[in-house]
Amino acid sequence: GVQTCALPIHGMLQPGTPFMDGVTGVSQCGISVGSEMVYEFEATPAGTHWYHSHSGVQYVDGQEGPLIVHPRKDDNDIPDWEKTIEQEYVLFLSEWSKLTGGTEYYELKQGLLEEGGTYGGVMEADVPWPTILLNGKASDNEFEVDYDTPTRFRLINGGANYIMNVSVAAPIQMEAVMIDPGTYLEPTVLDFISTEIGSRWDFVVNVPSDVEAGKYPIYVTDLSGENVASPGYIVVGGGGGNGAVIDDSGPITTGVSNTVS
Repeated sequence: GVQTCALPIHGMLQPGTPFMDGVTGVSQCGISVGSEMVYEFEATPAGTHWYHSHSGVQYVDGQEGPLIVHPRKDDNDIPDWEKTIEQEYVLFLSEWSKLTGGTEYYELKQGLLEEGGTYGGVMEADVPWPTILLNGKASDNEFEVDYDTPTRFRLINGGANYIMNVSVAAPIQMEAVMIDPGTYLEPTVLDFISTEIGSRWDFVVNVPSDVEAGKYPIYVTDLSGENVASPGYIVVGGGGGNGAVIDDSGPITTGVSNTVS
């Protein structure tokens, strides 16, 4: 049959426009190939959103992306830290599952059954982890930050299979400030952030002037801790040392996080 799509937006409240929520067969008919649809809605609440196809597995193949809503300049309810931000980046995580067809998937499922529900004894999802993509790339993403300049990172788990734990090499600190759009937090320094599928966590990085210039890896792991990706770096002070990696010891898997024990 002819493939269709629809594009829901995670976290948008849609006051008065539920038919713009973008779920095929529920709030709208699918958009057929060669056709188009204009989505019109009030962009609320302000914060980090993302959109994706809601048809088949199209978003796993890349039909997805971030959608950022900034607060109005005359909004008096935003916290003080929001007013100090001078630069920001989006960290959009997605999985590169590399499944090529029904036979491969069937064989994988058989393997899962034989392993008692895990892939190779360590996977908590039913799709293998060749790597994780950050903003569509598997490596070499660089995010430059200036000393003593608060920088906001908008972290989005746009994957379909894994809870992903995200950390940054020490001494870079992640100060969590928002969960999902519109929910402000008391700023809290976390060693790692555990992101469920579809969730968004905003954190602020403010690098003191005594931190060594260089590239500090961003690490992503699944819950097993056995599957690790390092798709990018936070670059401090222009990189320094010809862009040398300052700390390559691996992800932080213990310490203060947003998880509930």
